[in-house]
Amino acid sequence: MKNGSSENIPMNIHFTDDKSKPLPEDIQRLRAIDLCSSGASLTANLNDFGKEYVFSQQLICNRICKEDVLFGFSGSGTSGNIRMAFEVAKRHGAKTILVTRNKKASLDGLVDLGL
Repeated sequence: MKNGSSENIPMNIHFTDDKSKPLPEDIQRLRAIDLCSSGASLTANLNDFGKEYVFSQQLICNRICKEDVLFGFSGSGTSGNIRMAFEVAKRHGAKTILVTRNKKASLDGLVDLGL
């Protein structure tokens, strides 16, 4: 599962498509969910919960769990909606990876790996 701020949406879509494309039958596919490209999901969560929850509510609906890894892409690494998504992921035992240009972005211990 992955999320990201607006400038990263094309990369998010490509990343998800690449991870979920058909593979030979003997290779297990990865479950990859793009939290950025569904205008309907983003708008519904924005209207019902607010901008901070546009990604976290999708994680809850998609039943994020301890077998999952959340990739977050954020220029600042401090966006509120990224923070909320990482909080939900950690609460459900998922691993988290943050890709950002801000080397000081830590999200207060919510990131397992920062790149």
